[in-house]
Formats: sequence, C-alpha cells, structure tokens
Amino acid sequence: MQALGKRVKQKRIQLGYQAKYVAKEVGLSPGGLSLFENGHTSGVDFVTGVKLAKLLQISPEALALGYESNIPPARTDTLAIIGCHHSGPESLWLELAVEERPLTTEIVDCQFVHDQTHYGLRITENTGRYLEGEVAILNADPQQVLISGNDVYVVYQTHRQLMHFLYERGGKVHLIGFEKESHLLVVNRNECQYLHSVVAIVGSESVRKR
Repeated sequence: MQALGKRVKQKRIQLGYQAKYVAKEVGLSPGGLSLFENGHTSGVDFVTGVKLAKLLQISPEALALGYESNIPPARTDTLAIIGCHHSGPESLWLELAVEERPLTTEIVDCQFVHDQTHYGLRITENTGRYLEGEVAILNADPQQVLISGNDVYVVYQTHRQLMHFLYERGGKVHLIGFEKESHLLVVNRNECQYLHSVVAIVGSESVRKR
C-alpha cells in the first residue's frame, strides 16, 4: 500500500496544485507539508487530514487507507485565458466577466478547484521557469495573502512579468525575477495594478477555443 504522504503528493501533482498553495489552504507551512509528503506524518492532525482530503477531491477514508477504488474521478473544469504574461489580463475582465467569460475566446481544461477570481495567462516564451505554451493559473482575489517564495504576476508602471515574491514590509513589496542576475524590485503595494499569485501551471495541450 502506498504511504499516506506519497498519496497526498501524487494527488496534489495530479490536480496541478503547487505545494505552497496546498500548505496555505490546509494551515500548514510549506516545510511542514514537504515533511508530511516525505513520510513524517506525526505533525498533521485529524482536522488537517480532512482538509487535505477535501482539497484533493478524495474521501478521507480513501486518502488515509489507500482505497484507490474509492477515489472519485477528478473533475475537469474550464478557466478563461485572458492574456499572456507580457500583456497581462484584458483590462475590463475582472469587472465585467461573468460565468460565461464573454471577453475571452480561449479556455483551458484543468483539474482545478476555482471560482471567478481565478484566470489563466498564456506563457509566450521560455522564461527560464515556465515553458512557452503553458498557462499560468493566477488567483485574482484582492484579499489573498501572498506567501514568501511564491511566484506572482506583477504589473507596476513598466514592469509586467512573472516574478518571485520575497516579502512585504511597510506597504512595500519586494520581488525578484527568475534569472540568476535579476535585480531586486521594490514597489508600493497600493500602486500595483496586478499582484496575483501563481497557484498552478497547465500544459499547452489543455488549451482550446471556446
């Protein structure tokens, strides 16, 4: 029988979830989730286990005991692609888009639990971290708490790119690019048009026309 931590990691990867996203949703630190996935399960209580099962779309019994036959098929959802990592989201999307997503002609099929505060941006070149054709799924919730080390999409004055979020202090956000010699970018949080965390990456094969 597969170990509990390995089952969690397998389901997380299958659903396209980043480890930091899962850790935040269930109340663990990224390091705590990593330890759990690698077999150190003593630090995870029953309530956290139930939260993990719900997030991973599996019954607590199947997750805990490894009853593969009880694992429901992953639900495939669709999400709007509303720009690329160079252009950013289409300007009026967050104000006007409704369930039918009238402002986009492309959607992505993904095994991803989402609501209308999420959207996709297509990657149009190899960034050194993301591959051309992939779609970055971003969380547009203005109340989201950014986690140190997460990738974010930032639009600030002339900057319009995917970057690492380092930390926020005194209303200033500290960011750095993916390249080894990237310079630190410090911006005022209230002047960022977009500062949205990347929660998943979907391959180009899942993109289709509406």
